[in-house]
Amino acid sequence: MKRLITTVCALFCICGVGAFDVKEFGAKGDGKTDDTAAIQKALRHIAKRIKYDRFRQEDGWNGGGTETHVDELFFPEGTYVISRTLLADGSVSLRGVRNKGIIKMTDPKQDVFYCRVYRRLLVDGMTFDGGFTQIDVWSGNWNASSVHITRTVFKNAAAPAFRNVSRRVKRKKVDWSVGLAKLIKSDVIKMIPTHEVTFEGETPVLKRSSQANSISWFSSNIISIRECEFLNCARAFENNADGTLMENCTVTASPGAEGPVCLVRTGSAPNMLTMKNCTFLAHATTKKQLWFKNDGFYFTLRNCRFEAQQPMPLLEQETAKIPHSSTAGNILIAGCVFEQKGTPPPQVILKRVPSYFLFRGNRFKGETPRLFDWAVKDLDEKYLQRDSFAGKHQGVPWALENKYQFIFARNENVDINCPEIIRRFIHKEVPRLHTVPEKMPEIADVFKGELRAADFGVRADGKTDDADSLERAMAAAAKQNKTLIIPTGRIRAARTVKLPPRISLRGEGMPVIGGDTRSGYDLFEAEEPEDIRFRGLILRNGRHILKAKLGTKSKIVSFRDVLIVDTDRLSILLEGKENNCLLELVGSLWNGAGGIDSSARYNAVSLCWFANNFWMDDMAFFTARRGTTVMQNGFFVPYIAKNIKRTNRKTGESKLWPLGGDLRWVDNAGSRVFMYDCRGGGEAGGYCSCYHTAPGGFDVIEGGLARMTYKYTKNAIVYAAAAPDWVLVSAVGGYPIHTVLGVRHRVWMKADGVGDFPVYILGSMTPQKGPEKKNGK
Repeated sequence: MKRLITTVCALFCICGVGAFDVKEFGAKGDGKTDDTAAIQKALRHIAKRIKYDRFRQEDGWNGGGTETHVDELFFPEGTYVISRTLLADGSVSLRGVRNKGIIKMTDPKQDVFYCRVYRRLLVDGMTFDGGFTQIDVWSGNWNASSVHITRTVFKNAAAPAFRNVSRRVKRKKVDWSVGLAKLIKSDVIKMIPTHEVTFEGETPVLKRSSQANSISWFSSNIISIRECEFLNCARAFENNADGTLMENCTVTASPGAEGPVCLVRTGSAPNMLTMKNCTFLAHATTKKQLWFKNDGFYFTLRNCRFEAQQPMPLLEQETAKIPHSSTAGNILIAGCVFEQKGTPPPQVILKRVPSYFLFRGNRFKGETPRLFDWAVKDLDEKYLQRDSFAGKHQGVPWALENKYQFIFARNENVDINCPEIIRRFIHKEVPRLHTVPEKMPEIADVFKGELRAADFGVRADGKTDDADSLERAMAAAAKQNKTLIIPTGRIRAARTVKLPPRISLRGEGMPVIGGDTRSGYDLFEAEEPEDIRFRGLILRNGRHILKAKLGTKSKIVSFRDVLIVDTDRLSILLEGKENNCLLELVGSLWNGAGGIDSSARYNAVSLCWFANNFWMDDMAFFTARRGTTVMQNGFFVPYIAKNIKRTNRKTGESKLWPLGGDLRWVDNAGSRVFMYDCRGGGEAGGYCSCYHTAPGGFDVIEGGLARMTYKYTKNAIVYAAAAPDWVLVSAVGGYPIHTVLGVRHRVWMKADGVGDFPVYILGSMTPQKGPEKKNGK
């Protein structure tokens, strides 16, 4: 009888609802048994369940679709010994509990986990011990691909613990003018995975690819590494993703390793890496070590701490020449603390001068170090006159006029030691303005314990209408203040689902909740919500994904690690003026979905990927109606498709795509907008970063990259259709941009009762042609 019950439970786990428990596939987790075959069996089962929409898995270039769900593989407490590399052939979620699900590799020359052709990889609460590289991923440059790693420990890796690198092969001479997508599709450039994979039955055989000849710049994905530890690894990570955020992590360098603790390599594109609130520790060693080597990223450190028992340089900058861009190697370091034993060496070794360097509010303890070692040949006026390859390549009828820019301010105990030729490029910082937003409200998690939606009849089979069952499950969870667990699979809602005032939904892996069509009805509606949270879900199809009327009791509307796909109008619409609500968007992606219109008092956006859909026109992707909006590490990538006819909903006029002229990324309707370290635009171009639509409020844009090439676009980082109180644009790279600030002529006319406003532009890598009437400082 006991054996029968066990068999039934195993079949239930493998065939249907809920996360897949690795022990149900035969893994022991006893620290002795070789669990390689059992874990691989579970990963193969998950790979076969994945279904894709509108693209083939092997395309590897801008597929544009999304898998129907991402299954979760759960590791109960235990040590799972493996002897060869595990392969995830597609998207997957790995979850342990409080780092007690340990995967231990016995062979130091083999990788622990390789994920190829993924769209989503989620890792939470795991521990990886030993092996060569512990997580190695390759996406094939699928737009809106993402890796989210949280609360995970990496120990004793003999190579980079985390590695995200794509490689390329050039088949013939490259003519860049035809466009990157065409080069790949015509096989002039071929994307090569890091491993070659064959199968012996169900067993994968992996070996390092020998075909690729260089690191690729095609890596259109975002990566977040949050609340993780790297202990005694030869290197913490090697990375060339479009954008990476590492936050609240601890990195302890291995005393036996040599070279950079973190290697940031981009090959040939201006990708972005931001590290915030991280701690870096190093023991005394005879090895030659440094913290970072940067081969061309936009590189940002904010509020990090470095402690070393020996002299260690912070950064070696060796910027690669970029064939399709005019900006590379931008560096921003702010609010960091450095403490090390011994006589400090130069902290930043510049083998090439970065496009700009912002160094502000940093503090060194102990002996005063020199900031720079200028290991740059021919540092003269000719070197600093930039050649605008991007202007020539894109056919833009202007040459890049700017030079290198440097900002140093409010640092303690450091000798800047700039060569005299560089001093002429140093900007003085503006008077202290309101450049730091007020602290966002901290909302405690009131949801204790869990309920399972499957226990209330939710089938998640993609066929049954689960709307009634889902509402019953949410009502029970809300009444008990518990989180509702959404099972793996696809939940079909044939009508609008009404949300209770307080509800928390969390997916196992990333299940789908979706309507039948793009339009006709909203997916979710809420009347004066108090506390609504979505986490680890794919939400798709509908007029709006969420339409809510905020009230005085509204506290939070939160989307964490969520993918929103295929909406006909706005994806999120929050209405209501009288509220203290916080809209929180973290680690989420919008792929072919409409924008966000928020009347919340606070909007906190971090590490989100925004890709407009083809139906958007005359709107912003994010509209801030009031209060404060803080957007950090946002990635804005326009979808471009040739020869597609679109109809303007207002005028009825049909035109070929791209229209572009009436789209922008952020609308500031008189509020306070802060944009830090954001990237606007991909290879095809981008839109105005911030469009000021109503008088009052201000815009602060610091760090990041911007790109605008469309003749329809108002080519400005900030465009003022109405007068703000003031504008600050600081240390923003651009390629190519006509104007930092664009202004409607009437804004400058005092006869209109508007008046002039101050504008501060500091160290921004763009030509600054400005408005017709120049004003500001």
